[in-house]
Amino acid sequence: MLAYLQVKKFLLKERLNDFLNEERGAADIVAVILIVVIAVAIAWLFKDRIMELINNLFDQIGDTSGLGSHG
Repeated sequence: MLAYLQVKKFLLKERLNDFLNEERGAADIVAVILIVVIAVAIAWLFKDRIMELINNLFDQIGDTSGLGSHG
C-alpha cells in the first residue's frame, strides 16, 4: 500500500510540474505579444518623425552618391 501511495505522489508531482511549465509558456507568449503591441503603438505615435528621419537619411545618401534627384 505504501508503494502505491508513493507512485501516486510521484505521478501527481509530475502532473503539477507539467502544469506549471505549461503556464510559464503561456505567460511568455503574453509578454511577447504585449511588447509587440507597445512597439507598434510607439511607432504609430512617432510615425511622422520616423518618416522624416528616413526621408532625410535617403536624401543624404542620394546627395553623397550623386544619384539624388536634382529637379
